[in-house]
Amino acid sequence: MKLKSSLLAVLGFITIACPVQPAAPFAATLASAIWSEEFESLDLTRWEVQLYTFPANGCNMLESHATVAGSRLVLRVDRNTEARLPKAFNGGEVGSAKFFNYGLFVVRMKAARARGGVSAFFLMNQWQPKDWEHREIDIEFIGNNPRAVQLTTHDFQNGGRNWKHASSTLALGFDATADFHEYAILWAKDRVDWFVDRRAICHETRYVPPEPLQMRMNVYMGDVREPGVAQWLGAVDVATLPAAAEYEWIRYFPLDALPTEYAGKP
Repeated sequence: MKLKSSLLAVLGFITIACPVQPAAPFAATLASAIWSEEFESLDLTRWEVQLYTFPANGCNMLESHATVAGSRLVLRVDRNTEARLPKAFNGGEVGSAKFFNYGLFVVRMKAARARGGVSAFFLMNQWQPKDWEHREIDIEFIGNNPRAVQLTTHDFQNGGRNWKHASSTLALGFDATADFHEYAILWAKDRVDWFVDRRAICHETRYVPPEPLQMRMNVYMGDVREPGVAQWLGAVDVATLPAAAEYEWIRYFPLDALPTEYAGKP
């Protein structure tokens, strides 16, 4: 998530008890995806390593911290030891070269156990150098609360000056840093639904993006000097570093070709 730090101080989240039980991978329908990624390598014709940061992000975002190992995308976060880099920590981020229309986005991932940090899978519109009306749909894991997931839609209106958002934080019933699980975003014209292990857990009709979005994944530590960051992410615990978020695969299905596990949902 790319948030203006001055706005983090007013970010409020609703915590809802909604335990989710793990489910077996739905391998039988994977072949029907219109677009998929197995992470046999980091194909730079499909993925762009992102190097820019933002005020609430306490990391230098480095190419070295986005790698593939064992058929998994590994995004690392650790302490910075190089004086030439301005921030206290280093993190990693990648974004798809392709932008997608409405559909289902499924990722199998394990969040990083980094207290004071964020692991994410999210959809974002095309960045603009001026007056960017930033729009986003998030799945985020906060290192200080690994048994919950934070789900948000963002809409920076009026040339990016007015931030609107809708967010919920849901109890998972498991530790998202302990094992891999399937998380999904079903994005339609007027509604977003989120799923964990193929079970619907949340929906939102406010601030639904109306334009193509790219898939993005990142891990970073918060900069607690910025307003609202410590309230949002909690204190940074360097004893939990280094850490990594891992991603096994991603699938995209258009709305007219949803797999059976999601067809007819919600």
